Amino acid sequence: MTHRAAVPARSYDVVVLGGGLGPRIAAALLARRGARTLVLAGDEPAPCYDVAGYRLPREPVGLLVGASGLARRVLAELAVSSTLRTRSSVGEPPAQIAMPSTRLDLAVDEPAFAAHLDREWPGSVAAILTSLRTLDGIARAVDAVLVAGAPWPPETFLEKRRHARALERWLQSRAASSDPLEPVPASHPWRASCRALVRFCTDLDADPSPVVLARALSAWRHGPVRFEGGFGAMHALLAERIERSGGEVRDDERPARIVVRRGIVEGVELRARGELVGARCVVAGLDASSIAALCSERTAFEALFERQGEPDPRWYRYVLNVVIGRRGLPVGMGRDLVWLGDPRGTSVDDAPLRVEATPLEGRDEVLLTVEALLSRRVAEDADGSLATVRERVLASLGQVVPFLGRHVRLVDSPHDGREPVDLRQRVVLSVPAGCRRGPSTMRPIWHVRQPRVLGTCAMPVRTPVRGLLSCGPDVVPGLGVEGAFVAAVAVARAVGATTARRWSTARARLP
Repeated sequence: MTHRAAVPARSYDVVVLGGGLGPRIAAALLARRGARTLVLAGDEPAPCYDVAGYRLPREPVGLLVGASGLARRVLAELAVSSTLRTRSSVGEPPAQIAMPSTRLDLAVDEPAFAAHLDREWPGSVAAILTSLRTLDGIARAVDAVLVAGAPWPPETFLEKRRHARALERWLQSRAASSDPLEPVPASHPWRASCRALVRFCTDLDADPSPVVLARALSAWRHGPVRFEGGFGAMHALLAERIERSGGEVRDDERPARIVVRRGIVEGVELRARGELVGARCVVAGLDASSIAALCSERTAFEALFERQGEPDPRWYRYVLNVVIGRRGLPVGMGRDLVWLGDPRGTSVDDAPLRVEATPLEGRDEVLLTVEALLSRRVAEDADGSLATVRERVLASLGQVVPFLGRHVRLVDSPHDGREPVDLRQRVVLSVPAGCRRGPSTMRPIWHVRQPRVLGTCAMPVRTPVRGLLSCGPDVVPGLGVEGAFVAAVAVARAVGATTARRWSTARARLP
């Protein structure tokens, strides 16, 4: 459907839709490189919410980007590296893998990691270290390609040629196609551990490629990076950088539709006022289906989905926040842990958990942020099982934290539609009005017909609509949080290549 042309109330070089990490990074890069940038972040739930004096996160706050040279390069360009260094930390140990009879500390240093392996699996040290060296080599090669600025994902002819040349030497090795875990027996718990680490590090539902496995394992061994104040403080820092570069951030504005005329983007219509904001480019930090739903012309997306397949959410990330007394935290438990109740299990009761422990300042308490993966059927409550997920996750957490029931003080999930509970007083608590909650706020894990670019990418940066680009979660889902940086850089490059000559305030060198 083609809509009648309207006169924009105001125009920008770039309008960015979405308030998550990826779109904010893209907006900060574009604003710093000279584009008049507007961010409309109204559809994004706040990263944290308040209950009974506690500030609770919607997801684990540790960013798995400690091993990413590209993330460091982007943060240096945005001039926030020093701020992040002084306000960020990594746990010691960086992360742990735990099972009923095993607790393995992950480490970057090979001798230290070998010592932990020898304590838990003494007969498997050589095989695991052999596989680890192969994966480290893959991770370093990919990191070098990303830092060097090779297009990822490559889409134009020139980008594909440059990308192929950057990977040529590495692709000649068998590491690009063989199984890096081949030295490890098929039934060994290290394999199940690697699968769990990948699941909590990426947003792609597929057998991990060697690249995806290598980057995930490298990220976990370096440890999740925690920024003081969590995602809320990170978002505020990026918003400040956008505004300092002359951009605007409207956290309360939501788009009604992306206005497209004859296959070319013209701007964004605001939901509250019906006002048209003109734009030479629109960058959407949304999944492809949501972008298509907003477009006034959808036919081009139908052809894309017919050709590549429409990303399908198969799993969802469910988060449960549990406040316990500090004495209840087991001795030796690190602040970032992945629990495998039964490496061969398939139900919620024995599925892996990601557990993040945060001591609460000024309180004799610890916040445990627990992430579990729910199938689409459970998340959509097709069989009524969503109502029992909270208790089942608590039961699994009880295997990580012995005598959990004696120490729990508050339990809440922003995702299951139930209210917070103060277990000391045995009372149901209220949440602030306007706080977005429920299953619709869970973050999906995407299934695609055929992952691209060494198993890391799904949808393209350039959509079928001219001037409409995507840095959504389904662009580079195989790299997780690092993929948000990769997609943001790709969008900034694509916007610069198509509109740099027309930017009215261009003042920075583009790649």
